[in-house]
Amino acid sequence: MLHTLLLLLVFPLAALAQDDDPMALQRCVWRCLADSKGADDPVYHQCVADHCSEREYGAAETALPQQWSHGTASDGVTRFAGVAAPSGDGSGFYYMCDGRGQSYVMLYAADAPAGPMTLFVSGQRFPVVLDRSRQQLTANMQPRGPFLTQVIGAPETGRLSAVDAGGKTVMQVGLAQAARAVQATIAACGY
Repeated sequence: MLHTLLLLLVFPLAALAQDDDPMALQRCVWRCLADSKGADDPVYHQCVADHCSEREYGAAETALPQQWSHGTASDGVTRFAGVAAPSGDGSGFYYMCDGRGQSYVMLYAADAPAGPMTLFVSGQRFPVVLDRSRQQLTANMQPRGPFLTQVIGAPETGRLSAVDAGGKTVMQVGLAQAARAVQATIAACGY
């Protein structure tokens, strides 16, 4: 009886110790490094972004589940599909169009300089050059081009990441309801 009681006390403590393993996150990063061509390889950065989040290794989840929405911007003309970043800092990723020829993606309130970036969706790379001609980081995007087609076809549980030329993940958002929102926005713009 005493032996059974001790086992009941010891096993939960062992499980708790595994959950609080401070090296689990680091091992994940090393695994991504070993499976890539090095720290400069975008594949490495995407692997870390996709598999080595603090959430997956025991940190408390504070962000609400991300779900894309769509609608009309305050100018009454521009349509949008997008989602707020889980960081809670007001940043977000958006596809915007107006039916008069404007069609672009926007990293809203992103803390990054203009220049080359790579957008990753479901393991596919999409190099873009972002500028601040519209006050935010934006890049022209074909409404029915490869990038938006990939977003529409991505799984609801997928992720979209923006990685700068130095390999830093500037923004990462989920793709829940992205297909519905992007398709509705493209249709509203008449494309």
